[in-house]
Amino acid sequence: MKNKIILFCLLSTVLLGVMNSFFFNLALVPIAKDLNISISFSSWFILGYSIMVTVGSIVYSKLAESIQLKKLYLFGLKTIISA
Repeated sequence: MKNKIILFCLLSTVLLGVMNSFFFNLALVPIAKDLNISISFSSWFILGYSIMVTVGSIVYSKLAESIQLKKLYLFGLKTIISA
């Protein structure tokens, strides 16, 4: 049973990652038009976004290992609300 849950989580994560990249690629042309830049230059936005998501995921996973998730979520909510 535990293996099925882990497999489901991994498959969901991969699916969401692919969907995230797909939707960002759809937004690439309007971004290029709005900023009056070439599509090849705007592809750097995808690269930067992907790197930020990857680094953020790594940092979040390391924080989740060392800090209780409840405290981490509360800190995130406080940060969002105070902004």
